[in-house]
Amino acid sequence: MDSRTTTYNGNKYMLGVTEYEKWWVAPRRFMISEHVSENENSKELFGQFITSLWFNKFYKKDSGINLHIFCVEKTIRSDQLQYSLNNNQVIYEDMWSVYLDKDKINEKLNNIKVNESREIQINRKNSQIFFKLFKTVGQDNIEGFNVTIPEFKIKV
Repeated sequence: MDSRTTTYNGNKYMLGVTEYEKWWVAPRRFMISEHVSENENSKELFGQFITSLWFNKFYKKDSGINLHIFCVEKTIRSDQLQYSLNNNQVIYEDMWSVYLDKDKINEKLNNIKVNESREIQINRKNSQIFFKLFKTVGQDNIEGFNVTIPEFKIKV
């Protein structure tokens, strides 16, 4: 990967998930691009996982989800970040978190068929986080959903 598309000001952006009080950090980092708004005299940073192969996680029906985006020095590896988080150590520069409880997820997936998806957008003061929810059936015919293709916009 070209470092010009995976880092910004010496940092990279990584995706983390918490489940059962444990952290997991995706081995891929976000692809990064910068947009300068001349009207508002501001900059926005866009981060994308460009394929569902990078992150596609199954959750059982009635589960909540916790997604986190971390800004870390470009030399930090995903396994280092995961280890530090699981040992209550802070090695990140900044973090943005999203939590959707089971009721919000069920509301989003209501009235759609298996293999159909819904775009989710979470707005915060200086950031937006996007991802897709796919209604699906997992192994052993367990009803659930997949979370995939996370993206973000952050004002910098």
